[in-house]
Amino acid sequence: MITFTKVRRTVVCILCIGILAMSGSLLVSPKKEFSENENRYLTKFPPFTVKSLLDGEYTDTLSDWLADHFPQRDFFVGLKSGVEIACGRKEINHVYVAQDDYLIESYTMPQNTERVTDTLARFYDKIDTAGIDVRLMLVPTAVTIYNDKLPAYCPQSVRTTITSNQTASSSDQILSLSNQTASSSDQTLSLSNQTTSSSDQASAFSNQTASLPDQLTTAAAIYDASGIPAIDCAQRLIDGASKGQLYYRTDHHWTTLGAYYGYLAYCDARNMTPVSLDSLTEQTVTEEFAGTLYSKVNDYSHPKDAITIYTNPADDLTVTYADTGEVTDSLYNLDYVTEKDKYSLFLNNIHPLVEIENHAAATQNELLLIKDSYANSMVPFLAHHYRKIYVLDTRYYRDGPSAFLAAHENITDVLLLYNMNTLDNDTGIRGIY
Repeated sequence: MITFTKVRRTVVCILCIGILAMSGSLLVSPKKEFSENENRYLTKFPPFTVKSLLDGEYTDTLSDWLADHFPQRDFFVGLKSGVEIACGRKEINHVYVAQDDYLIESYTMPQNTERVTDTLARFYDKIDTAGIDVRLMLVPTAVTIYNDKLPAYCPQSVRTTITSNQTASSSDQILSLSNQTASSSDQTLSLSNQTTSSSDQASAFSNQTASLPDQLTTAAAIYDASGIPAIDCAQRLIDGASKGQLYYRTDHHWTTLGAYYGYLAYCDARNMTPVSLDSLTEQTVTEEFAGTLYSKVNDYSHPKDAITIYTNPADDLTVTYADTGEVTDSLYNLDYVTEKDKYSLFLNNIHPLVEIENHAAATQNELLLIKDSYANSMVPFLAHHYRKIYVLDTRYYRDGPSAFLAAHENITDVLLLYNMNTLDNDTGIRGIY
């Protein structure tokens, strides 16, 4: 006869066996140092000291270690995210689960705009601009260009929705950044009031947007205060939004096509004739790219991205990585196609200084490119126009761009290129002097 006592004992036995099995698995299973799915290093087992025990550091680290190395952790993490999304959650770890399978990183209120602006202004004042054309390009990210894909009622979707269907006049109002006047910010904000259908809605909308961070407004302020002539690529990105995928669905970077539209804006500003995509060799090198946003959301069922690269058959390149001494004829390292961090195939990941020489260039012009990782996928288009391009990552290049300019008198152009989402906390900004 089955009694309540027997059932209770059976349940307790099953739970005890499960706990013992999990504990045994935790102890004997091999421990990974790096989680490819989350794109981060896992916590190491903490060394025991009396001091670390008393101040709580040991127990905190031990708790993190247990969480990081829990048996079948990837499965349970993915299950948790899947359940949250199925229940309607639209924001996970500051990433919006948006339309058309896009994961879009939110834009938080910048805290260091004054410091960023001062750094850029000091650099521009310090260098001798005689004979050198210096430009600044601040790239809006998917939260701005694909604002219409954000979930309904999420905080950042109530700002001006920017789509390629806007009229020319409204685009001009939003994107008057190249004028670099204070009125450009006012036009951006006033346009958002015009988009509502009633005066009451306009008033509510204005109150909401007044306290929200806006990439275009912040960019306008930086362009104006730094004094560096702007290359505003936002209009080109808006125009191209309906023509192809400009940002990865699982990563915070723009795609190669997005970089091409940034390149078109660059050519507009420099009065250069851009290379058409039809004249380039196109190659899809992977369809299994799971980027940084994929790692933040941890929904392992989410569709992955393709990465497409372009090469120009008219170019004859020599690419030199100063830190390693490696010399190659390609701007891509396709070994990264088999790695988790596949975006690193552009310019072979991170290097303090990369020197690119195009022996087939039609001019003798030389470019100094000071940049974040967004620029890596735009370099293949820029390379056609310069005899030499020097690429500086000022997070690791320690001598400063102004000293580099003084030592390389043949440089004719300088481009500073950063994306708006990471600009505020980019440690490389401090290296611009």
